[in-house]
Amino acid sequence: MVLEHHERIEAAFAAVRAANSANAQVAAQKKLAIMLTGHSNAEESVIYPALAAAGEKGHATMAYSEQAAAKIQMGLLENLTPMTADYLDKLDLVLRTRDDLAVVARTGATDEPEALRRAQAMARTDADAVLVDGVHDAHGIRRVRDVIGDKPLLFNQIVDGRSPRYSLPELHDMGVDAAVYGTHCLFAAQGAIDQALTRLRHEEGVLPEVTADGVGVAATMALLEGNLRGRPKVRTPR
Repeated sequence: MVLEHHERIEAAFAAVRAANSANAQVAAQKKLAIMLTGHSNAEESVIYPALAAAGEKGHATMAYSEQAAAKIQMGLLENLTPMTADYLDKLDLVLRTRDDLAVVARTGATDEPEALRRAQAMARTDADAVLVDGVHDAHGIRRVRDVIGDKPLLFNQIVDGRSPRYSLPELHDMGVDAAVYGTHCLFAAQGAIDQALTRLRHEEGVLPEVTADGVGVAATMALLEGNLRGRPKVRTPR
């Protein structure tokens, strides 16, 4: 049902892009917004709690954050005039993003023989990459590398997680193709929020001045506008 709903949302995106008038585009966008809201509410009330209950709180949190970001982008899109070049550019940016998605086959099995069996089975599928969570050491990573053949291997880097911390060169030597830092910024943000609230209480509610390297309204709006415009793709080491 979830996959079917995703396909319907894709079709709704296409309908917005294919609309041949401003009124038709507004109507198609409203339909898309309703579908996205219903879809996100369903996932947030059913799928994400189920993930958390299954011990996947980190993945549930990431998915929730991505859902919130999508709602923000839709809200910004609604402020643009339909059928204008700016509107179509922003819509095309959203649509092109879908082509950058990859399917990662992941297992969180804690028993190594079972994790290896699952990794080998997932490597035979059409998934773009394989990720085994909670690998305890370098030997374990190399064993996963051996059983999945030439399928790209991802490694989950989580602060205070079950796996050791490794540098990117070390992971490369073990046969890892890319590292995933899914929660690093989330944890950093949590620390920054705690510090900001503690400082606010200490200053009796007086907001701090925005310094040259600080973040305020102007910096936030510049970041949002930059994201909407899209940034040129630069090949960098993973």
